[in-house]
Amino acid sequence: MGSRFLGECRYKVPIARRIGMWLFGKKNVNWVTGQKITDPTSGFQALRKEVVKFLAEDNYPVDFPDADVLILLHRSGFRIKEIPVIMHERQHGVSMHSHLKAVYYVFKMSLSILATLTRSVRRGS
Repeated sequence: MGSRFLGECRYKVPIARRIGMWLFGKKNVNWVTGQKITDPTSGFQALRKEVVKFLAEDNYPVDFPDADVLILLHRSGFRIKEIPVIMHERQHGVSMHSHLKAVYYVFKMSLSILATLTRSVRRGS
């Protein structure tokens, strides 16, 4: 998984997003996995074919695949490793996490993490 915060960090994170990353990273993903994940909302991921197959078996969230996917993969026995990447700030368009959508995102992600923690996970063959 690519992290904007390992190595040379040029990415400037708005305060609201920084709070969300802290909440879902340190307070959820890091606690559940026992692993320090510096950028749980990166979205920059390289996946082995076994992981893609697992997620394709109806294990992938339909809207915000962030912290809940990391928790699910960890609970299913997959390894998560972060590597430094350089990402640039958005030049055009609006973030999917702007304005009231940010509140909705926090609510949905919290429910999704709770559901991920309470469901039984089984890794296919």
